[in-house]
Amino acid sequence: ASSAASGSSAEPGPASLSSQSLSQLRELIQAEQLPVSTAVGGVARRTKEDLAREIGEARLHRSEQDTAARAAAVAQQYAVSAAAFEAAEAAAAPAAAAAGAEG
Repeated sequence: ASSAASGSSAEPGPASLSSQSLSQLRELIQAEQLPVSTAVGGVARRTKEDLAREIGEARLHRSEQDTAARAAAVAQQYAVSAAAFEAAEAAAAPAAAAAGAEG
């Protein structure tokens, strides 16, 4: 089994993908649940190298989606934190004004 199929976090790079066998590439596609067809040959004469390239493209697309999702989560958390900070400031403002008037 390939390192990705065995659950390792290290993914083979584009060069090492081309050096893997067709069955290893098919296992990798299944293990990572990539939206890549495992078919080769046929009218389009799809090759193992086409399969390896599409695996790389699918991984890149997934990585971009993951990055966008993380960025959105951070932005949402920032908005919640900023709103909580502003609410705390607004609640503390009258008390601070009263303390200033007494002094």
